[in-house]
Amino acid sequence: MSLMHASVVPREHSVRDIRTFVLAGGDLPSPRGVAMQLMELAQDPDAGIAEAVRLVKSDPALTAFIIRCANAARFTGMARIFDVQRAVSRLGMNMVRVYAIAHSLMNRYREGRCIGFDYDRYWARSLYAGVAMQKVSHYCDGFPGDEAFVLGLLGRIGRLAFATGAPGEYGELLRGCNGTCEDLDARERAAFGFDQNELAAVLLAQWGVPTTIAEVAYWQQDPEAGGFAPDSTAYRLAGALQFCSQLAEITFSSGDVSQPLACAYLRAQILELDPATVHRYAAAVLEEWADWSALTGTARISARPLPEYVAA
Repeated sequence: MSLMHASVVPREHSVRDIRTFVLAGGDLPSPRGVAMQLMELAQDPDAGIAEAVRLVKSDPALTAFIIRCANAARFTGMARIFDVQRAVSRLGMNMVRVYAIAHSLMNRYREGRCIGFDYDRYWARSLYAGVAMQKVSHYCDGFPGDEAFVLGLLGRIGRLAFATGAPGEYGELLRGCNGTCEDLDARERAAFGFDQNELAAVLLAQWGVPTTIAEVAYWQQDPEAGGFAPDSTAYRLAGALQFCSQLAEITFSSGDVSQPLACAYLRAQILELDPATVHRYAAAVLEEWADWSALTGTARISARPLPEYVAA
């Protein structure tokens, strides 16, 4: 199913408006440099590890980051390495691509001109959602964990795109929002003709991310409306992304979380995750998120464990 099929994007004027927005936005978030080259390399079936190593070596900052990742806490017990080729071999080409995307975006968009947009919180929840998606990916018909990480990390890239492409107008929307995703989505549609989910899907497709992932991003807040077959990988991915996004909202919220908590547990039931498993995953994700924050040098904002949910 194509991203631009009418069943996927019912509002044709939205696609036109998004394209105008994307073309007019000179600094919209996008992987740059080596990260983009590695994404293109992934599409070449004849590409080997030597080409990936050459690309990584061309960027000293990325080289240092990849070596740090290869010596991260999850590799405890393995010999420390300081060679790029061995680091790429340990991580695997797919994960090197994922790390390069994260490095490129997070370094370039740590701050910006949109007053009211919390860049630190945005990246904290994006990292959390990426780690969470990677952990629940095996509940999505064995979907590759590295691609699931990208989906979680970039699933809300539309929010960042609004903040960078229209900082003044988006800041006004944020000031009038009551704090829920649904309210902000409605305000985005009223102001721009499309919301962050639609914008994320178009950007991901533009970057060469598989169409399936772009479609999942589009329907992440309402998987049942996407027209996916109930037993399809895409439907389970959209549900998993909604689940992980709700966990991220709960983890980094200082207010009432009863609504996202109820939504998260309902989606967990659909994914066949029992409450004990949900809590075990949430604790593991929070720990790994802390490692990722250290690796990427992002701000460690206040986070809280997942509370127990008691049905009304």
